[in-house]
Amino acid sequence: MKAFYHADSQALTIRTRLISRHLNREPQRSRFSALLGVLEGADLKTTTATGLIDAGLFARAGGPGEREMLIEAVLEYARRARFNGLPSRAGALFLTPTLGEAKRFAELVPVRCGHIHCCLAEPDDGALLDWSLIAPAASWDLDAPLDRLAAMADAYWSAANSGDPLWEFVTHGQVMVLQRME
Repeated sequence: MKAFYHADSQALTIRTRLISRHLNREPQRSRFSALLGVLEGADLKTTTATGLIDAGLFARAGGPGEREMLIEAVLEYARRARFNGLPSRAGALFLTPTLGEAKRFAELVPVRCGHIHCCLAEPDDGALLDWSLIAPAASWDLDAPLDRLAAMADAYWSAANSGDPLWEFVTHGQVMVLQRME
């Protein structure tokens, strides 16, 4: 077991196991699965996310969190196609290897990351990836062909370094809260 840090919207109870809320609830899970099915049947060289929205295949993409759902679907599509041995972000827990990185997450995503905790996790149960390669969601050009977005996803899944990395440990393993940091 190794110490990691987790930034969360809630103050968590010490000695509890973390449970993922990321794409892990209905109807979010159903919409995500449907969007993945659409991506799997699309021609990535000519199809754009905006085109999918315009065609009514994913009509609510303008709503809160919907842009992120599209991006998560592209990330999952790329993972399944070329990095299937890595854990899916859907249903995952996101940890950081350092307190400094957890604080950066809290600054960048204050609505979701206001409380920082030290946790224990098995380092072999996940993947260490550079979140800077896929964030912020607003930087994704949804008018670009999906193969360009998939190339961004490939850089993330291949554990490339952005030059200013913000490392996240993506895991489906058991994570125990040890201590509240802030």
